[in-house]
Amino acid sequence: MLTGDKESNEPLRAAFPLFQEGEYDFCFKKSAWQIGLHSTYPDSLKRKIAAAVISEQLGLRSVDYVLKNYLAGVTYTQEDGTRLDLRIRSFVSRKMLDLESLIACVSELPNKPSCKFVSEWTLARAPFSMELLAYCGQRGALFEALAIARMMFEQLAWAYVINTETDENAVHKLSASRAVAFFKLKFCFAGKLYGWLSNHVHWAFDGHKKSMISRGKEKGHCLASSYFKALVFSIMILFSKLYIDVVWDLYGGKLSMHPPDRLKPHDKLALTEECVALLNDIRSYDNHDADLKLLSLMLEE
Repeated sequence: MLTGDKESNEPLRAAFPLFQEGEYDFCFKKSAWQIGLHSTYPDSLKRKIAAAVISEQLGLRSVDYVLKNYLAGVTYTQEDGTRLDLRIRSFVSRKMLDLESLIACVSELPNKPSCKFVSEWTLARAPFSMELLAYCGQRGALFEALAIARMMFEQLAWAYVINTETDENAVHKLSASRAVAFFKLKFCFAGKLYGWLSNHVHWAFDGHKKSMISRGKEKGHCLASSYFKALVFSIMILFSKLYIDVVWDLYGGKLSMHPPDRLKPHDKLALTEECVALLNDIRSYDNHDADLKLLSLMLEE
């Protein structure tokens, strides 16, 4: 079965709806202007914004008049944040904030060789890159997202290896491929993750077959889907853990000396368990899918 046929999985679609407008998952569909909001915003706020839009479209001066006469019986759904994609997005955002705190702490260390400085500068790109990865994920764009993810992986591996170099020329000489080869030996699931990413970025058959849809005798091209979003969000979970683990591996001794009120201690097991729980939640929507299974099991080996 071609992966594009998975679009009929309604529970997965409900858990990972697509937001083509970006990361805003609520909009007024009949508005003349595109206005994006978060679905967790209060119903009262949505009604007031809707009233303002309608009054502008109709040339009316009073927003209150629109509320009373046009929107009196209208309500908008307010998400409570428990939908799976919202929980994952919140988790990833928290981990990126944790990473920023870690980078801020290590950046203060004195007498730093240039290789360490460039390493930290590279690691500090992660929150920005993660936002772009999430943007593609929210739109259900798998291959575009994985190109970003593979870039992030290579930057992470390069930053990890260059961090311990003392020769400044290493910044010019170290290749991403050599860094990845060493990095895969240090972090148990890194090799499988990089291989999976590469299969899709290099348009290998196991990757590009996901873009095909079959409908009887007809074939089509799947550009975006909820299934694709689920895969990207799985990658985001794995990267969140990998970045945190890398920084603690490099600076654990120095970071542990910071007071708890500034930097909470690293509980690697607890982080792993939280990631595994989210990955298993994703996999529960399609227990028979090989890719969701592969990604969900990477932290359990």
